[in-house]
Amino acid sequence: IAAARGIATADRDIRAGRWVVDDTIAQQRFRGPQIGGATLGLVGYGAVGRELAGIARGCGMQVLAFDPYADAATLAAAGVEAVGTLAEMLSRCDYVSVHAALTDETRGMLGAAELAALPRGAVLVNTAREPIVDRAALVDALVAGHLSAAALDHFEGEYIAPDTDLARLPNVILTPHIGGASRGADACHTEMLADAFDALAAGEVPAGALNPECAPAAVERLWR
Repeated sequence: IAAARGIATADRDIRAGRWVVDDTIAQQRFRGPQIGGATLGLVGYGAVGRELAGIARGCGMQVLAFDPYADAATLAAAGVEAVGTLAEMLSRCDYVSVHAALTDETRGMLGAAELAALPRGAVLVNTAREPIVDRAALVDALVAGHLSAAALDHFEGEYIAPDTDLARLPNVILTPHIGGASRGADACHTEMLADAFDALAAGEVPAGALNPECAPAAVERLWR
């Protein structure tokens, strides 16, 4: 929403007293699109993607998802349409939000061709790892006006220099990897760890374990 409506730029303008620029009042300069009725595409339908899908549907958005590892029936039950290919989904999106894990398979998966598949004026949000989206291709799409805006919460190396092309663009929102930086998240992490130890103590596999085959050995070490 902040990227689509130019919230950060509007804040800077008002603080600087730029109510009128080139004879255009602020309310006209920042007249942006409506979220309701628009189509959101999710690249990855894990825990975060599922939560965003619910929020988006509550705002009246149609939600699509591309995730070759997600169950289509599960998506359908949540009111989310599973799309077979990334290119097909992107071609239908007003907004696209990236929630895939960074792997050899996903690194650079959104490059020049994929961004070109988005309708002109689309908005891209990446709160996953930056290298999933090709930075040079993203800058080109923004400068050309093919993408109207973008928002990123992570940069490779956890830093972006202020003089880079991406950082100088006014239609980009950049945040320092704070998507999960909340006190509530810290509490949830602690509870998840405690629940995992409880499960192991009961001889069970912790929920969400990526290596469940290691659970028996972990239980043995726990009781040892």
